[in-house]
Amino acid sequence: MEKYTLEEYTELIELGLKYKELTDSKKILILPCPLGSMVYQVVPECEPCKMGEAKGSCGKPCKKKVMQTIFKIEMIEEYGKTVFRTEAQAIVASVS
Repeated sequence: MEKYTLEEYTELIELGLKYKELTDSKKILILPCPLGSMVYQVVPECEPCKMGEAKGSCGKPCKKKVMQTIFKIEMIEEYGKTVFRTEAQAIVASVS
């Protein structure tokens, strides 16, 4: 076991207290993966309907495709729904 100085223990305790304060006040965000890392996103692959309707508005289910992209903070709400860490997870989601 490593030996720490009293100052190092004090710093660790202060960091732990700061972490607790931030989590209690909901001012800390734990990301599912690092920003900028490669993720896979399930996106609709629709063509406009023959009746001129917008994509997906015809009532028919849209085909889905998986595309590789960079993880951005805006994707956090979709993580696990349409954004996945692995291609295999995205493929499973795209067919269900």
